[in-house]
Amino acid sequence: MNRSYKKDSIAKSTLSTMFRPSILLKLMAVAAWLTPNIASATANGDTREQHSMKIHMVVVADNNFQSKYEALFERMESFANRHEYLWHIIGSSEDDSCHQKFKEFFFRKHCMVADWAGRKTNPGDKIFVFDADVVPFRPQTPLDYWLEMSEDLIFYDRTWNNEIMAGNYMIRNVPRALAFLNEWAQYEYKRPPGFSSADNGAIHLHLAETLFRNSESDTTKTDLDICSLKYQNLTESVENLDPYFSYVGCTREIVPAGSYSIDDLSIRIAKKNTAWVMDGVFDSYDGHQVESEASLPLPIFHHGVKINNFEEDSWKYVTYNLTIPVSKDEKTKKDEDEDNVRAEETIEANDDMHLELDEETIRAHQMLHQKRHEEAIEANQMLHQKKMKEEEGTDLKLDEETTQAYRIVNQKRHEERFEANQMLHQNRQEGTESTLF
Repeated sequence: MNRSYKKDSIAKSTLSTMFRPSILLKLMAVAAWLTPNIASATANGDTREQHSMKIHMVVVADNNFQSKYEALFERMESFANRHEYLWHIIGSSEDDSCHQKFKEFFFRKHCMVADWAGRKTNPGDKIFVFDADVVPFRPQTPLDYWLEMSEDLIFYDRTWNNEIMAGNYMIRNVPRALAFLNEWAQYEYKRPPGFSSADNGAIHLHLAETLFRNSESDTTKTDLDICSLKYQNLTESVENLDPYFSYVGCTREIVPAGSYSIDDLSIRIAKKNTAWVMDGVFDSYDGHQVESEASLPLPIFHHGVKINNFEEDSWKYVTYNLTIPVSKDEKTKKDEDEDNVRAEETIEANDDMHLELDEETIRAHQMLHQKRHEEAIEANQMLHQKKMKEEEGTDLKLDEETTQAYRIVNQKRHEERFEANQMLHQNRQEGTESTLF
């Protein structure tokens, strides 16, 4: 038996084994399992096979706040660059439609984030949204721990009370999560007449409604109705917070910290001190540190870092390694130094152009004399023609016209000489060439 025959026999045996009915059925079953799972992943916005997921850090701030918190934004951008995230400032002119829909910033913010994320990020990207008064405190720590969480939205409990924090959260770019933000913004039109803490109050009822409005439990639905009524009946001012915190407590009975999933949306509410950001006054300013489980990283960012002026907030510049602003006196001195340098450069330029300016002076005077000569000839011709036409009895009138004509010529010469001198003086001052006449 030759080697060629052996190879053919082996090949036929292998093909025969592969195409046995049992093997074919198994292969078809695997293919059937893969197809819907791939389709499901694509439908849910998980397109990492098509592109690598990007991590975005964003803040919504108009020009005034961009200037006020410039030092904080510099640190945020530095943190993003260090860990290969993308830093963005969503400005006030980013989207006109949100400005038209919502008058109050705190509701408009979430509309702007949803619109920006839908236009500027890829499906599946994760976006960490921050308030303007947030700054890194532990910049060496990346966001990895929270990036491993699979939920589409992540909020967290405040340290000092029972509220869910509204200003800082994570959202994944999937359609239902973006819709959640737009629905949240709509609470501007549902606000009660009294103090409700704007979007921070609204997020509690919005989460409860989103997660449990279609609950099969009649008790849960009843509790939700009670919380909704408490929200609508908030009539007290900020001086009396009892009704507000009663409403918040009502909603927290329905949505305590934990992970939730409904249909095509998943939401996590992180426990106190377990998120990537916390109110800074409860962390380690004075030597004590917030307690954290051994497996959890400490919060990276501090919230509530207000910047007014360097004299009052100098310790914040030290604590957070902020760029120290230039004082008005230093800025004035710097501007004066720059002006002096520019003046010296102008003098040097004028010296270099001295000969050229002198040549232009000569040329200007030559042109002035030429114009004067031509105007004098023209005036004499006009007077001569008039004399020829006038009768002998009008000699006195002609003499008056002659005098007036010469006065006009002399006045024009004076004005032109003055104008030429001004232009030449300006040329010397600016150190630039100018074409006269």
